[in-house]
Amino acid sequence: MEIEYIRIKRFNLEREKVYATGTDAIHCCLIPLAGYYFFSVSPPFGLHGSRKIEPVKKSC
Repeated sequence: MEIEYIRIKRFNLEREKVYATGTDAIHCCLIPLAGYYFFSVSPPFGLHGSRKIEPVKKSC
């Protein structure tokens, strides 16, 4: 029973390491890509204010 507990504990520890490594990879890879997308692909409607969105006129 003690051996089985050690195996389960070791398995969970390895799983936590993989999860931590995966979240680090997400932070290193995806967050810079998201920043690139939001700040350089779509600036006309975003931060620079070069275009304004006009309200829709009612035709009635």
